[in-house]
Amino acid sequence: KSGFSKDIIVVPHGHDPAVFKKMDRAEILKKPEWKSFPKDKFVFGFVGGWAQGENDRKDLGLALRAYCKVFKKDDPVLFVVKVNMAYNPALNLADAIAALNLPKPCPDIIAFTDDMSDESRAELYNLMDAHVMPTRGEAFGLTMLEAMACGTPNIATAWGGQTDFLNGENSWLIGGEFRKATDAHVMYEGVNWCFPSEDSFAAAMRDAFMDRDKLGERAQQGLIDAKCWTWNASAVKLLEVLNRKP
Repeated sequence: KSGFSKDIIVVPHGHDPAVFKKMDRAEILKKPEWKSFPKDKFVFGFVGGWAQGENDRKDLGLALRAYCKVFKKDDPVLFVVKVNMAYNPALNLADAIAALNLPKPCPDIIAFTDDMSDESRAELYNLMDAHVMPTRGEAFGLTMLEAMACGTPNIATAWGGQTDFLNGENSWLIGGEFRKATDAHVMYEGVNWCFPSEDSFAAAMRDAFMDRDKLGERAQQGLIDAKCWTWNASAVKLLEVLNRKP
């Protein structure tokens, strides 16, 4: 169907285990840059691009609606949003979130738009209890791997490149229905995406919050599984491909 007559060999992305690793949360919170970060809350997070609001492939809006659906203002929870502004430098994130018309009063949400080094992003993953990514389609899903390598389990869509390394033992995977892609870019012409279930995401977020044993088990499995997905492993795979005889 692709038009290629030869096998396609996939060389995956990876992470740097010297950076993206499990850290001591208490030690991170001692650093000046994190001194105002809320403590003693269960932290959900989203790290990724979000350039087109409700039409965006990452669907941050669904994550925030699901969060507001199952938690109240006085619940000990927090949702942290870190958006990669490279995809839309002119985006006013506060206005874009306000345009979602989330119910009020909603539980706490904080957002970061400043550039972060890999090291700072790794610290942010470590400050999360669960990383939420209701993506409609991924080639790989690098932020989900980075979160997993930091001991933070994912709640993610059960379709896309991330399912190469996410599974029911290390994550919560959520199904959905296939519909026409909402991005008008020519690269998505004739493409269907998987639109995940908001109710199922909400249920998974509640499950992660309520069942800390399950959360811990999936975090530990993720740490084990992430060891196979490093940039060194990617380089070895690439060398194998380059050294193959025609």
